[in-house]
Amino acid sequence: MIGRAEGADIVQLGTRPDGRLARWSFSEITPNSFLWRGEVSGDHGATWRLNVEFTAHRVPAP
Repeated sequence: MIGRAEGADIVQLGTRPDGRLARWSFSEITPNSFLWRGEVSGDHGATWRLNVEFTAHRVPAP
């Protein structure tokens, strides 16, 4: 995968072993959280299907 900034977001693009395109997007980035979406495309990027979505939050050290 190759990652690049797109505005305030980070987007990584690559190819899965099955030949489909994969896109990972990191958005809503703050010092304590971000939203990560994993998508796949079977038509060379014309359309994308959401495969997974996570919201991550920093956990304070004990």
